[in-house]
Amino acid sequence: MIGVLLTIPFIASIVAYVWTFIFNMDDRFPGGPKMHLILTLSQLLIVTCFYLNTSSLVALYLIGLLYFGQAIGVSYFLVKKGKVDCGCFGSQNNSKLSWKLAFFNVFFGLLAILTVNFEISILIELSIMEGLLTQLIITLLVTYIVIGYPDALYAYKAYKVRAGRYKKFVLKGD
Repeated sequence: MIGVLLTIPFIASIVAYVWTFIFNMDDRFPGGPKMHLILTLSQLLIVTCFYLNTSSLVALYLIGLLYFGQAIGVSYFLVKKGKVDCGCFGSQNNSKLSWKLAFFNVFFGLLAILTVNFEISILIELSIMEGLLTQLIITLLVTYIVIGYPDALYAYKAYKVRAGRYKKFVLKGD
């Protein structure tokens, strides 16, 4: 259950990257497009490894290491560039780098590593904790959908405007 919680930000980041790529939006990632692609592919590979074998402690360890790497990257760009847009959830969301984000990455990294090293995953099977984590996961997914809904409306309106230019040619045959 902890592993599923740890993968949600990665999955959201992957979806946002693909969404940004499909709609040819500006990539606001502070490390540049190549580093953003490498980070996204790393997230995709590690998440896929985890879901191929959810009991894999190696995948959880890699998840923790990637979170620590992201914390270092956030800290580096905060010091070097300040509170710039991180492009964390695509260019459609205005999200700035912050020390909270660095702390979040360190916390999730520690959670993954502790799960591996101390086999906390056995204790997490308690029904109360599992229920609360399930509720948190559902809340995060619903939040992501709610955030994504305005983007879908924007995409629909943009398509309608662009398609409207050709309406007279399409309806000419009537």
